[in-house]
Amino acid sequence: MRVTAMSVAALAMIACTPLPALAHPAHGDADAVRYAWVRGCGVQAKPCGDWILFRRHGSRTRLRDARVKPLSDKGKTLNDDLAPLSVSDDGRRVAYFRKGDGRLVVRELGGGVHVIADEVPARGYGMGDVRTMLSQDGTRLAVDYVGEYDRGGKPKRPTDIYDVATGTKLGSIPWDVTLSGFSPATATRSWPPGRASGPASTS
Repeated sequence: MRVTAMSVAALAMIACTPLPALAHPAHGDADAVRYAWVRGCGVQAKPCGDWILFRRHGSRTRLRDARVKPLSDKGKTLNDDLAPLSVSDDGRRVAYFRKGDGRLVVRELGGGVHVIADEVPARGYGMGDVRTMLSQDGTRLAVDYVGEYDRGGKPKRPTDIYDVATGTKLGSIPWDVTLSGFSPATATRSWPPGRASGPASTS
């Protein structure tokens, strides 16, 4: 498999419950999100309650419209699993699946919400098959599908890159290339035609 190496910002990551989605806000930004957390309940520590955003100044904010338990490709709630959520490295934006309609959205700390225009996850995939990654400033969102092959045995879907402000897709990264992260200069530099914005090298 080819691997794309980028100038990597510290990334928000989700794995098991309970686990924080980490960010590294600037020292002067007291309102920025440091990490997001969800409780694990019972002996098996199944995810429960709301996502909680921990701010740099010490306060906590419940993200009440974010899904905690993902939906399968058939629309069934997976009670043992954790829905994807990611925080931009500057701690100003959070990407998650919305409870009401299941849409993938990016929320700004000021309250604005940007809806991704495409149907995510794609048909035949569940929310648990998706991993999201925000750029350092939260202006770009990567949507990756887990696994090297889809359920039909064909190469998996490419990683799609979206412009958060408009919700539209900028481009895609081939399925056999691994996105390592975004450069801080994502918004001002571009790859070759047909690729999403951001510098990259392949090895």
